[in-house]
Order: sequence, then structure tokens, then C-alpha cells
Amino acid sequence: LVGPHLACLIVFLHMRMHGSYARIREFLNEWMGIDISTATLNRTVQEMGRALAPVEAELVSDIQNAALLHIDETGHLEEGRLMWLWVFISANTCLYQIGNRSAEFLDKLLVGIFTGCLMSDGYMAYRRFLDRLRCWAHLMRKAVGVRDSHFRQVRGFGLEVEAHLKNMMAGVFAAREGPPLTVALTEQFAPE
Repeated sequence: LVGPHLACLIVFLHMRMHGSYARIREFLNEWMGIDISTATLNRTVQEMGRALAPVEAELVSDIQNAALLHIDETGHLEEGRLMWLWVFISANTCLYQIGNRSAEFLDKLLVGIFTGCLMSDGYMAYRRFLDRLRCWAHLMRKAVGVRDSHFRQVRGFGLEVEAHLKNMMAGVFAAREGPPLTVALTEQFAPE
């Protein structure tokens, strides 16, 4: 009854744009001349969900088996409730999950399964992973916050941390750029 392009439009209008079936029905009728029942709209969304379940399982598996996994989460209001959009990014996959911001939510997906290196911010739930890297952008933002302190001693410490982070970043970028260096990075970027 509903082709793949129309099914994608219906799912987009319902799931992403939060349109009710009555509004979607009205839109399709007025703008596209398609007369479709709300029951068919509902069935289309349900069938698309079932059709995509194996794809989701494949994405989750890729995330769980990644050598390096980047994770972040951000809050948003969904129907007046605070929910969290989690993003999991590996070399080949980007997976979004919506849930609460808790260690339990993260545990369901990764704990006991994921053995790679985790790149994240400082959220406490990530600290249970032994091979965890801190995101440099988050670290730099903290260093800048300390640097901008009203206290002279704290400000000096922030300036030092910021300088060290910039120096390390320069070393990483230099290593990525071109041919092997003749001088070891530890020597080239050692403090003077």
C-alpha cells in the first residue's frame, strides 16, 4: 500500500517532526493529494520499525566491537520530559540512542562487552572504562576556565595547563602531517 519513499516521509514526519497521524494525514492529502487513513499511517511506522530492527542490531554490534569509540550525550526536552540524546561513533558507525543520563543506560549497551578505547568527556559514568581517553576539547575548555579565574595563582596554573595542551596538540598534528620525524616527538615538544 505504501512505497518506500512515502514510508520514509511518514516516519520522518511522525518521529522527527513529531507530527500526529491526523496532521500527517492532512498534510499528505492537501500537499500531495494522497488520501490515507490514520490506521495505515500507524501501521507504516510500526512496520518500518520492525524492518529496521536488524539494522539497529548490526549498528549496536559494530559499536560494541569498535577499537575506538567516541561517546557524548546531550539533554533535550521531549514532550516536557528531560531526555538525553546519546551519540556513539566508531570508525564506521554513528548510532544515536535516546534515554536517560545514567550509568545503567550505558551499561546495557557497553559494559561487559566493549573492550576498545573510549573517548569521552568527564561524565562519571564513563570512568568505569579502563581504556578511556579524555576529549581534548573538553580538557581545553576546562583549562580556559581556570585561566580566566579571578585569582592570580589559579590563573597562572590555567595558563600553564593551556600551554601544555596546545603543545601536545601541536605534536599530534605534526605527527599526522607528513613523513616520519627525524627528532622524536618527546624531544621536539619537550618544555624548554
